[in-house]
Amino acid sequence: IFAETRREFRVKADTLNAFLTVYKAILFQKDASPLSPKDRELRDYILEKYPHARDTPLI
Repeated sequence: IFAETRREFRVKADTLNAFLTVYKAILFQKDASPLSPKDRELRDYILEKYPHARDTPLI
């Protein structure tokens, strides 16, 4: 994957943030806190779109 063709998006909910690429999603919180309903909705959506069982070229 070449740096000039890499596309990465950052999405935010209340306390949950995520970096999304074609191959992976990285979810994180800057400060530990309980997930709000909006955070849970984002988490569930991302986990649905990025299943753990899918092979990628990097594995």
